[in-house]
Amino acid sequence: MKTLPASPSLETIVALLNSNDGAVARAMVVLLSRQTAGETAMGATVESNGRGFTAFNASTGTYIAKWVLGVSSNATQREVEVAMVRFLASSGTGRAITGRFLDKARKIAITHRGQLLEVAQAKHAALVAAYFDVADVG
Repeated sequence: MKTLPASPSLETIVALLNSNDGAVARAMVVLLSRQTAGETAMGATVESNGRGFTAFNASTGTYIAKWVLGVSSNATQREVEVAMVRFLASSGTGRAITGRFLDKARKIAITHRGQLLEVAQAKHAALVAAYFDVADVG
């Protein structure tokens, strides 16, 4: 019998980011996906909506996320969106981040841990809902 994973917490998010380079790469793409379309295209944060990268991290975060996705830094908005949808639907981690960019990406991801927790909790809630829907049928 399968057991449900534990609900994520800030501590588990930070521990995962500190120990798993693939999770850092995925976090960068998740944060990019939370930017508005205009912000993604510009590589800057112009709206104070608490979503995506902060204004301070937008340029670097966008660059790293596009690297992970395998799209050029001057890719069209449509190319970035298609790459993000494919990436987030898969279980892969995309291109690896190394060296000083990995250090920067890890700091950015940990700075945005609250948003990453929101995403993880929503995913967990969907898993729980699907589990109980299936369990109730049979």
